[in-house]
Order: sequence, then structure tokens, then C-alpha cells
Amino acid sequence: MIGKSLFATLSVVFLVNASFVAAADLFAARVHQAAGISLPYRLFVPANYSPTKKYPIILTLHGAGERGTDNASQLVNNIVTPWIRDSVQQKHPCFIVSPQCPPSLTWGNFDWSTGYYRIGATQ
Repeated sequence: MIGKSLFATLSVVFLVNASFVAAADLFAARVHQAAGISLPYRLFVPANYSPTKKYPIILTLHGAGERGTDNASQLVNNIVTPWIRDSVQQKHPCFIVSPQCPPSLTWGNFDWSTGYYRIGATQ
């Protein structure tokens, strides 16, 4: 029983890692420099890109666990996988930008200790 359970777990880990590697290979690794901060990001360019055509841009923001400087962790949880599928790109070609938040920063300036936050005219 332990052998089957271990095999199933390792199979899932392998599949997740394989899809991460495939996704990472499709994104160019770049770094934006501004105001003394380096912001690593990954850029996906649609196949058959034409500079005369207009494309939408999808911006993905990862969770706190993917912050860092390795320019890879932001793709780990497969947030981009649905958008890079050939079937999706054929119908809806788009650019995808996946920045990686530095370890000491966050995407938003919220008081997370309250357990909730509001976005509205009062802030």
C-alpha cells in the first residue's frame, strides 16, 4: 500500500514539474530595472507574432510563496499554463508577462493582519 501511495505522489510531482519546465521554456527570462529595484519577469510571445497586429497582454501576479530573485518561481503554480496551450493561443494569441515580486516586497500595501481588505473610494 505504501508503495502505490508513494508512486502516485511521485507521479503527481513529476507531472507538475514537467509542466513547469515546459512552461518555463516558452517564456523569455528578462529583468526590468527602475528606481534601484530589479524586477525579474518572464515574457511569453505568441507564435507567429506580427508587429503589424495588435495583441492583448495578460499580466499574472503570483502569491507570496513565489517571491524571490530566481525568475522561475512565479511560474511554479501553473498560473500561466491555460493561456499557453496551443488550442488557446490559436484562438486567442496574446502576450503574457509574469513578474516576480522581490522577497522583501508585496504586490499590495494592505494590512493583512485584519484578515480582509477593502478596495474602494474610502482608501
